[in-house]
Amino acid sequence: MAPSFFGEVSEPSDHKENLLAQLGVYSEQREEIIYLISSCSSIEQFEEEIHGLKNELENILIQVKAKWDRLSESCNRAINQNGSNDPESIWQNMEACDSDKEMIDYFNGFDEEFRKRVAEYILSNVNMFQGKAPVFASHYNMFTFRLE
Repeated sequence: MAPSFFGEVSEPSDHKENLLAQLGVYSEQREEIIYLISSCSSIEQFEEEIHGLKNELENILIQVKAKWDRLSESCNRAINQNGSNDPESIWQNMEACDSDKEMIDYFNGFDEEFRKRVAEYILSNVNMFQGKAPVFASHYNMFTFRLE
């Protein structure tokens, strides 16, 4: 069951204030409620909060799309580079990543079977005390074949 959003309007317990509007989401198991905005004492304030959330979600979408495109292009380039998809070339690309996070995302972008091949190459042939190898070794999960 996926998380579900809900809106609610309630009266304050002391009956001295206005109605309160809130937006929340139930956890997957419906065991927990997470409120996404603070309580709003007017419908205008509620609309502003919803508009702000929409803007934030749009910005997140833009960021994720850009990262997705960059990583997809990077993964595809690595696989298609000179018709080569050998683990050694992939490792060279991983070593060239600007950050550990970028390297992790790059590696995790491959399918499981390919990640296994690359990991086997790295763990068997690369000096674990140089470059990004210690990062790889410390983040590699041998059960999920991902860097975590």
